[in-house]
Amino acid sequence: MSLFAIKSCQLEEIDHLITLSKETYYQAFKAFNTRENMDHYVMKAFSKEQLLAEMRDQQASFYFGIHQNQRVGYLKLNEYDTPSEGHQGPSIEIQRLYVKSDAQNLGMGHFLMEEAIKIARDKGFTFIWLGVWEHNEKALRFYEKFNGTFAILCEIGCHFRDCYEIIWHFRDLIRLRGRERAPAPEAAHLAAL
Repeated sequence: MSLFAIKSCQLEEIDHLITLSKETYYQAFKAFNTRENMDHYVMKAFSKEQLLAEMRDQQASFYFGIHQNQRVGYLKLNEYDTPSEGHQGPSIEIQRLYVKSDAQNLGMGHFLMEEAIKIARDKGFTFIWLGVWEHNEKALRFYEKFNGTFAILCEIGCHFRDCYEIIWHFRDLIRLRGRERAPAPEAAHLAAL
């Protein structure tokens, strides 16, 4: 029996998602920013209205990571039917993967990554990718454990404290099926979101 479970997040669980989103975001980024900037961002990005809109998006799905009957992490996936972020075909993005700090190092993050990859494969996607802030060393070390499985994108050209427009840069792009390497696009193909 697994130590962990994954559960699709339902609309009636929005309050749990809000609480978990805010808590884990603060834990992940409070050392890099002022409380004022964090509060401003979190109140907007994880408001009930914003998260309900994201949950109602047919291309998005949220999942809770469960450990000992407690929600200790969550995952947000976005599906793209058309080429996106330089991919040639349909892709799935791991937009958010957060685990409470007191549940880290138990394997929940690894479990959620494996589940995201499984979901992508089960749905027939050929690419899975995510974005990570280039100065988030802890996250980069974690994602590097999965090298050869998915594309890691890094934000470049912005300062975390004041930039919410992000330029993505491909570090690696790997096909899920056959795990073939695709060449990284040239810098001219970078796009501001």
